[in-house]
Amino acid sequence: WNLVAQQTLMARFTWLDPAIGGGAYWTDGWDGYAPARRRLLAAVAAKKVPGVVVLGGDVHSNYVADLRVDFDDERSPVIASEFCGTSITSLPGVAQARIDQAREYNPHLRYGRSDERGYVRFDVDAKELRASLRVVERPADPESSVVTAARFIVEAAHPGPRAA
Repeated sequence: WNLVAQQTLMARFTWLDPAIGGGAYWTDGWDGYAPARRRLLAAVAAKKVPGVVVLGGDVHSNYVADLRVDFDDERSPVIASEFCGTSITSLPGVAQARIDQAREYNPHLRYGRSDERGYVRFDVDAKELRASLRVVERPADPESSVVTAARFIVEAAHPGPRAA
């Protein structure tokens, strides 16, 4: 496994249809550094680095994504997986309806929830990584229970998260 820990969302995230001449991008994440992201992912692809999983956070939402060198080409191979976790107690970020609308223009996103607070837990062995998106049911309540909102599996030999 090659785990890359960093502080934000690496996958492209646009609010508008890129097919009509570009979109509005979230430049506080890797979209603000698109050439650097492309170089990094192109190096992973060229060197055939196995088991690349990116873990990010600090975006007030849970995201799970396929990472590609070229996000505009759906035929571009998936070369890595991404899990970007929300925070446990911070206020919600963007409205969930806006995330749902934006997912139409971001087909590489497997999961996107801004209405969740929690963390991501990985269980890893030689063949697969199992990710659990753990969610605090009532973030303002210190007695709140924690539940699993979603589970994903990444196989070491096949990049890209799939729902478990």
